[in-house]
Amino acid sequence: MNRTVICFDGVGTNGRTAGSVLAPTADRLATKIGADTRWFPWGGSTMLGMGGGGTWADNSRQGVQSLVEWMDANPGQHIVLMSFSGGSKPAHDFLDQHPRFHDRVLGAGFLSDPWRPRDRWQTGLPYPGGWGICGENYTPISDRAWWTAVPGDVIPNAQPDSLLRYFADVSYGGPDQMITEAIRAFQQGRFQLAAHLGLPLHERIFGLGRRINDASTAVHQYLNGWHTRHYHGPVDTGGGDHRSLSDRLADSVAWGVNRRYP
Repeated sequence: MNRTVICFDGVGTNGRTAGSVLAPTADRLATKIGADTRWFPWGGSTMLGMGGGGTWADNSRQGVQSLVEWMDANPGQHIVLMSFSGGSKPAHDFLDQHPRFHDRVLGAGFLSDPWRPRDRWQTGLPYPGGWGICGENYTPISDRAWWTAVPGDVIPNAQPDSLLRYFADVSYGGPDQMITEAIRAFQQGRFQLAAHLGLPLHERIFGLGRRINDASTAVHQYLNGWHTRHYHGPVDTGGGDHRSLSDRLADSVAWGVNRRYP
């Protein structure tokens, strides 16, 4: 069986780039399942800041179309989908919109998924809290999909009442644009912010200060490694196991693929 690890990296990338958060995960997985890797540029390189290079949806559509064309041109190829952050949208869209390829998808791994379901995280690790900032999507192949999330990374772990969810609802950009818009909005007074977000009256009065503090902390953590380098730091789960979350995700996906398709 010919196997390829298909990679959709985050916003600000153009295929495989130096310092990629996803690359160590994809490389480790490919080695363990005997696959090569293929990186699909999807327009994410133009979306930094305020997303002047097109909407998240439009750029995702570009990446999905490229993958569909490649799948049609390589009918004997089976794939494992791997994505990070903003690259999770083309991965989800491909699975949601093209069921004819499901029998050729051996598995999927999501690193900091904006749609992480609330009950999906790495076995043996503490509950990271919340769920994806954009909602929840188990994918149509949930029996062979895995997620990992750093506690404190708001993109996969937003709390139910997080103010940042409002930015996810109204933003046309990916995670970076949501955070950029949040920073600008937080510079307003609390009642101007509440009006900007369209909060109902009772939410403007009760508990807003705590929610602003929580959102500010989440933005600080996003900008200071919780969304990137913390995925590659050692995690001690006892017994001498210090694998990073990135490595654990690769190992989980490899275990599932090799068990199902020996």
